Amino acid sequence: MTDHWTELELLDEPSDDEVLGARAGDRALVAVRHQGAWRVFADRCTHAECAFTDYAEVVAEDGVIVCNCHGAEFRLADGSVALEPAEIPLTLLEVRERDDRLEVRLD
Repeated sequence: MTDHWTELELLDEPSDDEVLGARAGDRALVAVRHQGAWRVFADRCTHAECAFTDYAEVVAEDGVIVCNCHGAEFRLADGSVALEPAEIPLTLLEVRERDDRLEVRLD
C-alpha cells in the first residue's frame, strides 16, 4: 500500500450525519461524519450507480446510509450491505486529520 494522501475538499459545510459531496483530486466522493468519525467513499451506490449526493440520506440511529434510488442501505461502520438490492459493499477510504484538514488515502 502506498502512502498517497490527498486533501479532501468538502463541497458543503460539515454537519453530523449529513451526506456531503466531496472531492479528492479528480474523484467525486461522499463524506459523512458519524459518531465523531469521518466515513468517505465513492459518490455512487454499488447497486445501480446512483449518486449518493442526489439520492441518499443518513439514518443516524441505525448507523446506515440509504440510497433512495432503490432503497439499498449500507452500514457506515464498515460499508457492508445492510439491506438489498445492493450486494456489493462500499469501499471506505482511510481518512486522517492533519493540520486542520481532512485527507484521504487514494490507492
